[in-house]
Amino acid sequence: MKKLTTDWRVAAGVLAAVILIFTPLGAKLSLQRAVDRVEGGLAIDEYMTDSMNAARNLITLGSSLGLDVETDTLRDYLQVCMDLGSDASVSERAAANRDLASGFEDLRSAIAGQELSERDAESLEIYTTSFEGPQAAIGRESYNGDVDKFISGTYNKFPTRLIGSLLGVDPPEYFN
Repeated sequence: MKKLTTDWRVAAGVLAAVILIFTPLGAKLSLQRAVDRVEGGLAIDEYMTDSMNAARNLITLGSSLGLDVETDTLRDYLQVCMDLGSDASVSERAAANRDLASGFEDLRSAIAGQELSERDAESLEIYTTSFEGPQAAIGRESYNGDVDKFISGTYNKFPTRLIGSLLGVDPPEYFN
């Protein structure tokens, strides 16, 4: 009888240890998957590709007009966008997009300040429209609203925030 009692205590101890080890691990993995699902819903990559194509065209026009400083700046921002890997964070992608938009506007303004041929003026208008359309779509993207819903509806509720804080799972990043 004593052997059975000892075996039961050992089994209960092993079971308790397994529960104490694997419950937090499972909770962390589950919460991280939920955060990854939200961040995976960011669908701006296609819009950024369209914006980058318009930026390339504007660079060509700026180069032909001798606007080297503005053209080189936009070229550098474009390269940063092109170098972003699939593992780039949401904030890195947002910063690259902001810089691209800023460089585009600087070069667009410099070109608009030049005396342009009719063809160059039409090209500038086309490239500007080709850039602004995707940028407007990025602004309408529902991603930040999805992040808000997740944070207020899931992450900030007990015990999720506590689990996230203790186990190192941050809420999804905003795209801004």
